[in-house]
Amino acid sequence: MSATSYSFRDHLYRELINSPLADEISGKIFSGYRDKGSTTEDIVFYDFGAGNDAVQRAYMILNIYVPDIHNGAEYKEDRARCAELAQLAWEVLDEINLGDFFVEIEKQSSFAVQDEDVNEHGIRFDLNVKHF
Repeated sequence: MSATSYSFRDHLYRELINSPLADEISGKIFSGYRDKGSTTEDIVFYDFGAGNDAVQRAYMILNIYVPDIHNGAEYKEDRARCAELAQLAWEVLDEINLGDFFVEIEKQSSFAVQDEDVNEHGIRFDLNVKHF
């Protein structure tokens, strides 16, 4: 049976919500958009559609948002927390190969959120998800 982009997102959501990563973050997991004004550690993922080949593929982005720490003068990346969550996320994503879905991590990077009202950094995973 063919998998739609919703199938890919639903599968990833079910796997993440029941993972150690969900227990570790202070916030929520979102498929699509994050709650406006959130200041917690949240996971947000979205897709760029699903193909229709014999092995279906979807390209997905997963971002983990981590609040910065205030050192008295300014906000700085909580590098230790980002590193901890990046490692845990890598381990969780690397294990999501159940049933007929297979997740492959293409790359991992970090970023600063470019919003003057928000003090946080993010961890980004670019994923290739396959459905057999």
